[in-house]
Amino acid sequence: MLRIPFILLWNLLKNILYFPLRLIQLFFRIPKESTIHIEIHKTILRWEQNSFLQWWSNAPEDLTLGEWKTHLETLATSDRVEGIVCEIHELSTGWPQVEELRGLLQTFRDQNKRVTIYAHNLGPIECYLSSAADDLLVSPAANVHLTTPTANVMFFGETLEMFGVKPHFYAVGEHKTAPEMFTRSFPTPTNREDIKRTLREYRANFFKHIAARKDTTQEALEEIFEQGIFTIEEAHEHGLIDAVRYMDRVAAYLKEKAPSAFETLEMPQLEHTYTALDRTNESHTELTDSKETKESESDAPKKETESEATSEESENETASEESENETTSEASESGAPTEEKEAETKSEEKETEEKDEDDEDDEDEPELADLSDFYTGRPRFWTWTPLRKGPQIAVIPVEGIIKDEAGDNGFSQEEAAVKDAVLESIEEARNSRRVKAAIVYIDSRGGSAHASEAIWYAVKQLSAEKPVIAYMENYAASGGYYIAAGAETIIASPWTITGSIGVFGGKFVVQSLLHKLRIGHTAVDESPGSLVFSPFKEPTAVEDARIESQMALFYKRFLARVAESRDMSVDEVHAIAQGKVYFGQEALSINLVDSCGTFESAYQKARELANIKKKTELRICRSNKGLSRLSMLRGFQGHMTAPQTAQPFNEYMELLQLLSRGQLIAWQDGLHFFPPQVPIHEILKWKQLLP
Repeated sequence: MLRIPFILLWNLLKNILYFPLRLIQLFFRIPKESTIHIEIHKTILRWEQNSFLQWWSNAPEDLTLGEWKTHLETLATSDRVEGIVCEIHELSTGWPQVEELRGLLQTFRDQNKRVTIYAHNLGPIECYLSSAADDLLVSPAANVHLTTPTANVMFFGETLEMFGVKPHFYAVGEHKTAPEMFTRSFPTPTNREDIKRTLREYRANFFKHIAARKDTTQEALEEIFEQGIFTIEEAHEHGLIDAVRYMDRVAAYLKEKAPSAFETLEMPQLEHTYTALDRTNESHTELTDSKETKESESDAPKKETESEATSEESENETASEESENETTSEASESGAPTEEKEAETKSEEKETEEKDEDDEDDEDEPELADLSDFYTGRPRFWTWTPLRKGPQIAVIPVEGIIKDEAGDNGFSQEEAAVKDAVLESIEEARNSRRVKAAIVYIDSRGGSAHASEAIWYAVKQLSAEKPVIAYMENYAASGGYYIAAGAETIIASPWTITGSIGVFGGKFVVQSLLHKLRIGHTAVDESPGSLVFSPFKEPTAVEDARIESQMALFYKRFLARVAESRDMSVDEVHAIAQGKVYFGQEALSINLVDSCGTFESAYQKARELANIKKKTELRICRSNKGLSRLSMLRGFQGHMTAPQTAQPFNEYMELLQLLSRGQLIAWQDGLHFFPPQVPIHEILKWKQLLP
C-alpha cells in the first residue's frame, strides 16, 4: 500500500516539471504533408534484442514488429503525416515476419496514407512487401534478382560411405523422409513429390498478393520470374518497379504530380574539355620548352640583345594602350556606354538570377522526416504510471532444434529449445499471478522425442490452469507440432511448415572407419542388448525388431496426443500423418490448426480467452537453465558472427550428434528456398564424425 502514494506523487511531479519542456517541443513540429523515413538495415525482429549486446556488436538497430505496429498506428492518426518511405538496405528474415509487416503496411495504407518502398537491391522479399505499397523505387545501382522458389536439400550418403560410416535408420511414416539425407545421394520419388507440392503452395502464397497489386495473373508473374536476373529497364518494362531514383531524390519524386520513371541528372560542366589532341599539344609544348632552354644556354648574349629591343617595343605599345584607356574612360564618364561595359553588366545580372534561382530551389527542395523528428514535435502533455501493475501475457519461445541438454555447442534459448530451459520458462509463467494467459511461440523443426514429450506435458499442465495459445511461425514440424498439441488453441502463419507427424531414429556404425584408421575395438563383458546403440557394432535382426517396435510405440503415442488435441480419432490422424508436411492453409483445411494469422492474432486470442479488456503487457519468458556461462558466451559469439547461410548445415551437425547418442528423433528436414552457401570452414566440421 505504501507504493500507491509514491506513484501518485511521482505522476504529479513529472507532469508539472516536464510541462515547460513539452511546450517548447511544439515549436519543432514537422511541416504538414510530411513523409516519414523508416529504415530496415538487416532483418525484421520479433523481439527486442539485448541493448548492451546490440551496442557491443556495433550494428544498426532494426525495429521489432511490435514497434512497427505502434509507430504506424501513431503516424496514421497524425494530420501532418502524408505517408512513409521504407528504405530497405538488406533484408533477410522469415516469411511469416514479412507477411506480418506487409499486413501492417496495408492497414496503414488503407487509412489514406501513402506507402513507398525504396530498395537498394530488389529481391523476392522486397518485391513481396511492395504488394502493400503505392510505389516501389530502386537505386540506380540496384541488382534486380527475382527468382521462383527452389528447394535445396543436401544428401550425405556418399560422403559418409567415403568416411567408412554406415548409417542404420528406422522411420515410421511413408513421408518421413528426413533420414534419406544420410542414406542416399538423391531423393526418393515420394520425397521429391512432397517437395514439389510444398513449392506449389509456396508459389501460390508468394504470387497471390503481388499479382493483385500488378493487376495481372499468377501465371503471368511466374513466367516473368523465370528470367531471374533483370536490368532496371527490364524490371520497369515488366511493371515490377515504378521508378529509379537516388535516395536523396525520393522526396522530390513524391511531390511531383506526374514523375518520370527515370531521372536525368545534369553533370557539372568543365571549363575546359581535354582531348587527345590537347594532351599531344601540351606534351609537344613541354618538349619544345625544354629544347629552347638548352639552346638559350649557348646563345645567351644574342638573347639579351633581342630582349632589350623587345622591351622598347612593349613600352611604346603600353603607352598607346594607356592613352586609349583614358579616352574610353572619359567617354564612359560622359554617359556613352561601351560594348564591353554592356557585356559585363549582362553577365553579372545573369549570374545573380541563377544564384537566386538556386537559392529558391534549395529552399523548396522537399526532404523526408525521421521518426525522431516526428516524436520531437509531438509531446505528450500528460503521462500516467498505473497505480497497480496490470495483467500480463507470457510468451514462451521454443526456437531451434529441441534438445535434452545444451551440450558443448553453447546454444542459448534463442538458438535451441533446451528442455530444462523451456520447462523453467513454463514454470515461470505458471507461478506468476500477473500472467493471465500464455503464448507458446514455436519455430522448430523438431528434435529429441523425450524432450518433446516433457515440454508437451508441461504445456498441457499450464493449459489446465491458464489459457494457452500455440503460435507457429516459420516451422512447427514433428516435435514442434508435438509441443503445440498441448495448447488449447493452435494458430499458424500462412507460411508455416507444419505437420510431419512421425518419428525416425537409428545410429551410425563406424567399423569400416576404424579399420581404415587401423584402430582396434573390443567390448569386454558384453551383455545382450548393451550394444544396441553402439557405433562399433551393426544391429542384429533381434535388435532391429526391438528398435522398430520402440519407434511404432512412440508413433502411436504421437497420434494419440494429436487426436486428443484436435478431437479426432487416431485413425483420422494417421490418415493425414505418416510424416507428411503441410503449409498453414493446408493444415487449417485438415483441422491440424484452429486458424491462420499472425502473432497479433495469437495475442488477441489470448486476451479474449483470459477476459482481458485493456491492452496488456507481453512478458517474454526466457531461461538459461542447463546452460553454463561459458556455453552461453560461445552461443552468443556464434550467433553474432556465424553466417546465416550456414545455419542449415549447423542443424544437420546437431542432428548427427543427437543420433550418435541413440536418441529417438521427431524432426523434419527443412526446405531452404534459396541456395545455402556453406563456407569451407563449415564443411570442416565433419571432423566431428570421427571418434
